[in-house]
Amino acid sequence: MMFENNFAMDHEHEKRNGRRSPCRVQVRWSYFNRAESHAAKMLNYSPEGVGFELDQPLIGGASVVVRLEDDADKCRPECDDAAECSWLRSMVIGHVKWCEPVRKAGARGARWMAGVRMYAR
Repeated sequence: MMFENNFAMDHEHEKRNGRRSPCRVQVRWSYFNRAESHAAKMLNYSPEGVGFELDQPLIGGASVVVRLEDDADKCRPECDDAAECSWLRSMVIGHVKWCEPVRKAGARGARWMAGVRMYAR
């Protein structure tokens, strides 16, 4: 699978039950119960979790907090029935399902893509 910004995601990560909605907004993430936070860019979200791009790898299985930094109105779910839509949350607490390196043409520095599954839906 290829995303808009031309990086691949292995199909083994495609195990979600809900529909993914694209959403390119700034977020901050931190390991649960840690004060230090880091900037990242959300790529998509679903009823089960979020996908985002960051500049360092996450520890698989670790509990993390992801907070929205941009206006949630920038992201609209793609669905036919608004009652069935998955709306973007301003904060997600979950665990890291996967994290892999990203290679982008012309990119400087290491970049990673991660998927976080929410604890509560």
